[in-house]
Amino acid sequence: ADGTLKVLRGFPDQNKKIQFLSRSSEAQGGKWTLRTKDGNNVGPFDTVIGGFAQHCLTDPFLLSGGDATKSMLSCLRRVESNQLIVMQVSFSPPIPSSNAPFTVAHVSGEECLSFIANNSKKPHQDKKVRTGNNDSESWTLISTAIFGEREFNTNKNG
Repeated sequence: ADGTLKVLRGFPDQNKKIQFLSRSSEAQGGKWTLRTKDGNNVGPFDTVIGGFAQHCLTDPFLLSGGDATKSMLSCLRRVESNQLIVMQVSFSPPIPSSNAPFTVAHVSGEECLSFIANNSKKPHQDKKVRTGNNDSESWTLISTAIFGEREFNTNKNG
């Protein structure tokens, strides 16, 4: 193996979406091959790491791997999860401190919003906290599970 990492994305070009995986026998090296929606084979790979946008995509993808993915599929079927929507927004100029006198907050009693954080006020990797000298602020908003599930199941725009 040459140690190369390859990232394959099925968005926004759905034809590049990986829909099938297979593993050769140990006698043939135990390598993984992936197949895209448009029928192109990609690989072989020593290791495959999958990221799934939705829990409903794990079964069809992992079922295509047969015995080689059976234990992973069994494990993932036992996982219970909630659909959440996470959004990052930027405000320029920053929101006045008097309007948002907090860094993070759990939002109680709101149907759509569960958590909000002002990332500009958090300690950064350099251990410094950004102050009012910034010309913009970055915020993270996280939905409630109920709102996320409803949007996931009913919003035609995805």
